[in-house]
Amino acid sequence: MTHKIKYYAIAFWLALIGISCADKDDSPVNELPTAVVEMPAEGQLYQRGSTIMLTADFESKVGLKECTAYLAEAESLKGWDDPWTPEQTIALNETKVDRIENQWLFEPSIPFDIKAGDYAFVLLVVDSDLNYSSYEIPIIIE
Repeated sequence: MTHKIKYYAIAFWLALIGISCADKDDSPVNELPTAVVEMPAEGQLYQRGSTIMLTADFESKVGLKECTAYLAEAESLKGWDDPWTPEQTIALNETKVDRIENQWLFEPSIPFDIKAGDYAFVLLVVDSDLNYSSYEIPIIIE
């Protein structure tokens, strides 16, 4: 009889330890913010002197902080001038959903003294927990 009580006591204590050590946090770990970019469109052609506009919807489980847009050069650029590598950070509204519509990016217009060709429009989205996601859209500047 005492052996049964001893086994039950050990099983009871192991069950308590198992329950107390269980992970009770059901919240998602490191869910990344998302963006749905409407503009610029993939493969969109821009002429020097025109304007790049941003239209996008943003979402985060914890709240949005900012997005940074920049252009990265591709290997297929042509010309003697330097590549155009502007960058712009836009503060978001710190809620879980935000929309930017027809936001002018970088400068009033694309400079004329830059290399032409394929560029990557990159959008980096950061939430209030500093989780981030990156989106890359190929565009062409002539």
